Parts: sequence; structure tokens; C-alpha cells
Amino acid sequence: MNDPYNNNPFANNPYAPPQTAADATVRRSTPDPIARLDVSEFWKERFRLIEKAGGPDLPLIRNLPSAERMKIGFNWLAYLLAVLFGPIHYFVKGLWRQGLVYLGITILVLMLLAAIGINPRAAVAIGMAAIYASRINVGYYRKIVLGNAPWL
Repeated sequence: MNDPYNNNPFANNPYAPPQTAADATVRRSTPDPIARLDVSEFWKERFRLIEKAGGPDLPLIRNLPSAERMKIGFNWLAYLLAVLFGPIHYFVKGLWRQGLVYLGITILVLMLLAAIGINPRAAVAIGMAAIYASRINVGYYRKIVLGNAPWL
């Protein structure tokens, strides 16, 4: 019986963490759940590489070739966008909490350096852009594939 008031919307979510051993078996038997996602092929490729590396914690990343490690570890588009627009790319991808935290860190670092008397704005922008670019792939994977946005 389907109860509209007590229905769990995540009961049939193939990306939710498995609750039982049977759920884990069903998940392994699903051919490619990433193929059904409504994202571009660019992101599907990244998501498959993250899965190949063992999930968002990347425990098996050392087993991958260096080209695949680079694809997981750094997003050049995010880097270029971050240099120009800061955390806006995070906001567009729905990772607004991460974007706000990184924006806060950027402002804090700039304020601390200004208080000391140093003014390396370009260096801080490039450094923070590198942080944005290195964290967005796994953050977006957690949001889209696993169904839980990071830092909730």
C-alpha cells in the first residue's frame, strides 16, 4: 500500500547509501546508474572516475593512471571561472554552502594580509581558485550521485 503522507521519497533512490546488504547487492547489480543522471558527459566521465577511485573519499586514487587522477583532482574550468568570478561556479552548481565558506575564507585571508600590511590580492585569488578547482569535482559528485550536498 502506498501512503502519500508517510512515503519515503528516498526509498528507491539508487544513489542513497545502502541500508542493508541486499540494497548493496542490488546497487552492484545495476549496470551503470551514472548513465541515467541528467548531467553532461563531462560530469558523467568525472563521476565514473570518482567511482573507480573508490567514491568521494578517493581511497583507490593511487591505483589510477596520472591522467585520470588529474581529471578527478583538478577542474580547469572551475579554476578559470574562480579566478574571474570567485565562488559563483559553486553557487551555479548548487554547492552554495561550500561557495560561501570559501568566499569567507578568501575575505578572511585578504583582511589578515591587509592588517599585516601585505597586499598580494592576485596571489590570494590564484590560490583560492586552486582550492575551488580541486574540491568541486568531489563536491558535485556527492550532490548529484550520492544525493547529499556536502556540508549540510
